Amino acid sequence: MLYKIDKKILNLIDDNPRISQSEMSKKLDIPQQTINYRIRKLKNENQIKKFAALINYMKLGYYEYHVFFRIENMPENETAVMEYFSKHKKMWWAAKIGSFYDIMVQLVVRNIEEIEDFLEELNRMFPNVFGDHITLQVIRHELFNHPFLKTDKLVLKRKVSYELSKENIDIDNLDFRLLGIIKDNCRMPVAEMSRALGCSCQTVKERIRKLEERKIVVGYRMFHNIRIKKAFLALIRYRNFSKEQERRLLSQVYQINDFTQYWKLFGEFNLLLHARCDDYEQFQDTFTKLRDKNRIISDYKLIPVFKDIVVNTFPCGV
Repeated sequence: MLYKIDKKILNLIDDNPRISQSEMSKKLDIPQQTINYRIRKLKNENQIKKFAALINYMKLGYYEYHVFFRIENMPENETAVMEYFSKHKKMWWAAKIGSFYDIMVQLVVRNIEEIEDFLEELNRMFPNVFGDHITLQVIRHELFNHPFLKTDKLVLKRKVSYELSKENIDIDNLDFRLLGIIKDNCRMPVAEMSRALGCSCQTVKERIRKLEERKIVVGYRMFHNIRIKKAFLALIRYRNFSKEQERRLLSQVYQINDFTQYWKLFGEFNLLLHARCDDYEQFQDTFTKLRDKNRIISDYKLIPVFKDIVVNTFPCGV
């Protein structure tokens, strides 16, 4: 159950995942000890998964791909398959899904050969389990905050995005280790980070500032498991592509509160939308209205997300 006080706290963290507890205390007129207790309780109940830095690994020489799998013969030990995905070092996101496909994974790799190696290893470890699949390269990924946590009907959603980049920035081992920390807990006190990294607090602050300045860290996000809304995907293929029609479509996606992020794709499909809705009927209704206003949408697949297997916003880190 999500109490009113929890929702107020989550609203603030959703707007700014790095907001301090003292600042929340002032804004909500609630003792800091109470805020600390409520956040710890939400994390212990797994309603909050993590407070993550969003890292533009495309500037570090990496690429992002989605692979959608159909399962033909799930082995008796399904746990072994799920564990393989959850522990894979290149996995940004993996989820059990429904409808046309059974598993969706989001991989971070150096090149297409690493995708081929992943598929070969998967089929070697689990022969005859996986059937058809499609592989799609990500051109741009844009995330919004979670408007369904808000009490106001009119919500200006916050955007965070990254995309394919010609720029390839080199960072040192200390930066990689720092990214490995803030990808899972961007709210960790600087003093604790400095002890883990073996450097001064001032060095940690300066490193984070430079990572943000160079757009390697593009923002921060609260990942949650709050069951107020269910997750869905819409996989879209365009007709008669034009940049203007796509801009119009994405502008409308941003304005609809049900949508929480999208990926521009290269391959068999052109766009993947992520939404949070009460149920499939509401999601279908929301998407149908969007489709009817945008002739660029040709074919599409509406996909329920049943369960996250793993979320790791910097799988190429240490």
